[in-house]
Amino acid sequence: MKRGFGLFLVLALVLLGGESWGGTLKPQMPRGPYSLDIKASAEALVQKLEKRFTPPPAKVVLVRKGEVLLLAQGSIPIGLEVVIYKPGKPIIDKKTGSTYPGFDTPVALAQVARREGKYYLARLVRTWGTVERGYKVEPPQVVYVTVAPPKVEAGVEVDPKELSTVLNFALGESLLFRLLAPGESLPSNAYGVVLHPVVASGGTLPVLGCYVESMVTKSSLFALQESMKLVKTASYADILKKKTLMETGEWEGYMSALASRVFKEKFYSVAVGDVDGDGKDEIVLLGAKSLNVYKLKGKEFQKKYLYKLPSFGAYAHRYLRVDLADLNGNGRPEVFITSVVENLISGYIRPYLSSMVLELKGDKFKVIQKKVPYYFMVVHPSVGKRPAVLLAQKMGEYETFQGPVFQLVWNGKRYVKAPKPTYSFVTKLDHLYGIAWDDFNLDGKLEVALLDKDNYLTIYNTKGQPLWESPDSLGVVKYDFFYQTPRFPRIPAMKNFDPTDVAIKRYIPRRLVTAYLEADGKVSIFTVVNDVPSFVLAGIKLEAPWQGVNGRVIKLAFVGSGKAYGAYFDILWETPKFKDLYAEDLALGDVNGDGVLDVVFLSYNKKVGKMRIDIYPVPGV
Repeated sequence: MKRGFGLFLVLALVLLGGESWGGTLKPQMPRGPYSLDIKASAEALVQKLEKRFTPPPAKVVLVRKGEVLLLAQGSIPIGLEVVIYKPGKPIIDKKTGSTYPGFDTPVALAQVARREGKYYLARLVRTWGTVERGYKVEPPQVVYVTVAPPKVEAGVEVDPKELSTVLNFALGESLLFRLLAPGESLPSNAYGVVLHPVVASGGTLPVLGCYVESMVTKSSLFALQESMKLVKTASYADILKKKTLMETGEWEGYMSALASRVFKEKFYSVAVGDVDGDGKDEIVLLGAKSLNVYKLKGKEFQKKYLYKLPSFGAYAHRYLRVDLADLNGNGRPEVFITSVVENLISGYIRPYLSSMVLELKGDKFKVIQKKVPYYFMVVHPSVGKRPAVLLAQKMGEYETFQGPVFQLVWNGKRYVKAPKPTYSFVTKLDHLYGIAWDDFNLDGKLEVALLDKDNYLTIYNTKGQPLWESPDSLGVVKYDFFYQTPRFPRIPAMKNFDPTDVAIKRYIPRRLVTAYLEADGKVSIFTVVNDVPSFVLAGIKLEAPWQGVNGRVIKLAFVGSGKAYGAYFDILWETPKFKDLYAEDLALGDVNGDGVLDVVFLSYNKKVGKMRIDIYPVPGV
């Protein structure tokens, strides 16, 4: 974690005036289906802000009355406010003998005034202790942000709702960065930013910009602006007209969904299988408090079974994932639920796994195993007579995954570690989830599909050699997470702090599903995708778990030979894109009983604030 608890700084981005904006001329839009690419401009503007608010490492080399001289490893923008830290003493772990950095203490806030040769002169604007030579100079650590409504000048034809969506999506909630709730004041001794985005006319086309002013020093820092380019696409208004589904659930022939529904309950994961043994697939939805089983009759979702999940109050259970497979051989699939308990001890969150296995007996679910200290995941290749397997892994004391991946098997009473895994290469995997394997080349050999931490998809052979890597990231899918306090957390300089302020969000990689489609003659990989980039502001990576756009399901398959690795994959199909949908999870199965494989897509509809299920027939079956 970077340094910076215990200071108060508010930056306001306010309306930029002056000749540089070119007045308020009405933009001349060419005829045709054109719209403004506000998203790209917002990304470029935030990247500029990131460069300004991420100074290089520096240290204090001279202290004078009310000011200091800084020596930096690179250029520091003039006017920037930085934090001076007293270095902490190293901490030695008596058990392992390992040495860890000590807790640095913020002692002053300084504004860089001018450059003097290779040094920078900075004025002290707020102090909490004595500043001495050799002290570190770095950006703050925790940022609290309020995004104000956008200011659009007269004569500039920009949809304020679209601009607000872009800026909210660019500056969303993340590990060390959160939005203030309505009416919530900025905590004392905290660093904060208030954003007042501006759209003004820069001649013939609008310009997106901001003016940065420090509320502490009352001085102007800098102004930034980005012109907005035209893109040949349907306008935002035209897209909204076709989004009847968002409000009514009716497609009106616009898209080819078999059925859709909005749910009041919050669901985190979905699976499809014949849980009651009647020969027809059901839709299983895992929520915060219950497991729900639905049957699809026509376009209607009929609830058939309900199981109330254990709950023990705040910082307790988080239900992350549901998997189905009949591994005990009784003709009905077991329901494997991965669950994390966030144990709160002395203000620290020390999570542990408490997963469970259910099975439907009559019209009620029966617990056949509980408090299992593992993550669960079922993998079932689609080609050849290859069995489904239940994989598991432990949680690290201070990390998401720990130790090798292993297989669990049924011993007649419970699931235990397999003496020898069905697929020997699983022990070489370093993390669970975001993994699938199948015979992608249809040559009788297995290949492993794996998503890395940056959401790039790579195909390996079973010896670990890469065969193909996606040229672009598939985007983040980061709703499934739990909190975990690091080994040496930096405590905020406030008495009553939220435990999540010093905890880390441990994200669970998304699901990959494979299927052999006869009409295509290919094995395809299905997964969910969101168009959500990441930004860095004030040295902090900003990611927006609920602010993704264009959530959808994609189908990738092997399409030929390439020069780099000898094979390559491509996206052959995807579900419709909607700006308000955030993709959560997916499952494959024949939910309407017509013999055709369907994709069940779980998403969050930000427009109405509810969960959605959309069902599409899979092409190529």
